[in-house]
Amino acid sequence: MKSDVVGVHTFKLDQTPEAGSLILRTTFLDNGDKDHGLKPGLIINQNIVLQAGVNAASFNLIDSTLTPSALRLLADQIELAQCEAMAKLEKPLEK
Repeated sequence: MKSDVVGVHTFKLDQTPEAGSLILRTTFLDNGDKDHGLKPGLIINQNIVLQAGVNAASFNLIDSTLTPSALRLLADQIELAQCEAMAKLEKPLEK
């Protein structure tokens, strides 16, 4: 089975320089189907790296990937929860 790397995308989730690093790395591999006359496809491997100072931990996402649609849904849900929390803070105190 062919497994040539055809692309790698790295995204640092926390953008503050003084913070540790939380990185999502996605590697795209050729699944080899094109060599057998089939429509080409990708194997997608992802891992999350948590780095703090000289310490690091890496987690491979096996049998699961964070797809663009799942990440959009996550972002929407976090934004909604944040808005709801802010609304509670801005609500006048009851006497």
